[in-house]
This record gives sequence, structure tokens and C-alpha cells, in this order.
Amino acid sequence: MTSTRAAGIPGTTTVVLVRHALPVSGVTRDPGLSPEGEAQARRAGHWLRWESPAGVLASPYRRAAETAEWIAKACDLAVELDDDLREWNAPRPQQYITPEMLGSSERGRAFAEGRFAEFVPPHDRAELRARMTNAVRRAVQRWLGATVVLVSHGGAINSLMSAVLSVPETFFFNPGYTSLCRIQVMADGRMVPVTVNETGHLVATRTHR
Repeated sequence: MTSTRAAGIPGTTTVVLVRHALPVSGVTRDPGLSPEGEAQARRAGHWLRWESPAGVLASPYRRAAETAEWIAKACDLAVELDDDLREWNAPRPQQYITPEMLGSSERGRAFAEGRFAEFVPPHDRAELRARMTNAVRRAVQRWLGATVVLVSHGGAINSLMSAVLSVPETFFFNPGYTSLCRIQVMADGRMVPVTVNETGHLVATRTHR
């Protein structure tokens, strides 16, 4: 599909941040998508193709890269991996467990009760925010004035959006699987928030822009 320039102010680039789809849990430290996750990623792709994105970038973690593949396929694009879109640099467990399956553990209770600051493992917040910001700025430089899709992780997207919104907490919302967050990057480099945690594509069918 051919790319179109972002609607609105000339020179404005629309960046769509996508959390990865639901992965398999408890199998490996770098799991691929579950069958439900593949269905979520397909729906995200069918939704986003109406926006004719010019590029699709993804974290190298399998759950993000596979999500991006479904989106890119729907948009007739190829996926490019960007290491800066990966999740926080906290130690990675031998088996990836989705937050919803942490159960009655301390982190699981914190997540279930919305105490996200206690759920997030210790990590370098400034480093994560800088990585995500750099990834966005590189994408904007390549596809100035167009729409670009970046597939990443819940914590990484939270970190970037907290900076864009000037929210003090690093993890301030619970992103749905394949949820969309949109920012517009102005010609002078300013990042302006548009939406947070869109999930309409999981229940609706889109037939126009």
C-alpha cells in the first residue's frame, strides 16, 4: 500500500505505538505468540492498513517481532527490527510469565491492584525513556510527514508516553495486548499525545480511514 502523509499540520509525523500481542506464557524467556495473540495481531493489522503506514519497526523480542509481522503483512510492508524498542533492562527470567498470570505473588498482587510502580522491576528509567525517544526520532527522520508503526512492550510504551504526557509515574496505565498509543511529532521535534491504549480494533471492523 502506498503511504499517505499524516493528517493535520504539514510536516507532522504520526507514530503509532503498538504493544505486542498475547504471547505463550511459561515456556521460554523469549516466547512467540499464542493463538489468541495471533488473532489479536491480525486484527491490529487489518485496522492499521487503512492508515497506509510507511514503515513497521519492532523490538527484536519474538512476541513483538511476530506481532509486527502480522501488521506488516496486512500493510504490504516488511518489518525492520530496532533494538531500542525492547523492554526494560531488568534481569529476564528463564520463563516469560504474562503479568496476568503472576497470581498471588507480590508483583502479581501489585499488578492486579493497579499499583504499577510496585509491579515494575528495578530498571534504568532514564535509559529506557532515552532509547524509546531515540527510536521514535529515527523513525520520524526516515518517514517525515507519514505514519509509522512501532511495535514494542508495555513498560517501554508506558515510559515514553509518561514523558510525552509529563506523568511522573513510569508505568501509569495497563496496556491491552496490541493496544495502540498515538503521538504526533511536529516539525520542530515536539511530541504531542493523541491517544492512549486504543483497543477498538479487537472488537470492531474498520472499513475506511
